[in-house]
Amino acid sequence: MSHSQINYSNLIIRRANIQDLNQTIKKAIINSLIFLAPSILIALIVFQYEIEPLIIALTFSPYLILCIFAFIYNSGRLLGFFPKQPKNTHTWVAIYMGKRIGSTDINSQSNYSVLETLYINRSFRSLGVGTLLVQTLASEEIKPLYVQPERHAASFCEKLGFVPVNQTDLPTQLKERNSLFTSKYMVLR
Repeated sequence: MSHSQINYSNLIIRRANIQDLNQTIKKAIINSLIFLAPSILIALIVFQYEIEPLIIALTFSPYLILCIFAFIYNSGRLLGFFPKQPKNTHTWVAIYMGKRIGSTDINSQSNYSVLETLYINRSFRSLGVGTLLVQTLASEEIKPLYVQPERHAASFCEKLGFVPVNQTDLPTQLKERNSLFTSKYMVLR
């Protein structure tokens, strides 16, 4: 379902509450089970048809371990064994007519914040939801606000007022992270 326009009076942008976080965790558990199912199916085929198990095991072990880890970790989050979110992380949500259509995660430090993720449901893209979501959180989170956009998102960030920042002007923790990636940081002051 595509939306050509939305009624902004039905759009709510706010920090995520515990129900929002639990919903996200439940989706992550379901996704890990969905990704785990093919691995189990392949393992059954390997053993039934006596295909060289070492080749299959080496091919699928990292994938299988990742799926199992994700399932255990997210189940632990849901049951309270692990925190619902990492320390210093805030999730913001965009809700339209009772349905979550977007979210973002912010990592807040003592003197800056980092926009870690931004997701807008495909049906609601290019309608201003992402812009309103980022503008709302930018007015409430610690500034400066940094983002390390993927290439296709850099122009979106520029429209919001983010500007490229030199590696030397980044906080130390971001300098270390930036050396691992090819995309450069942008900042909103």
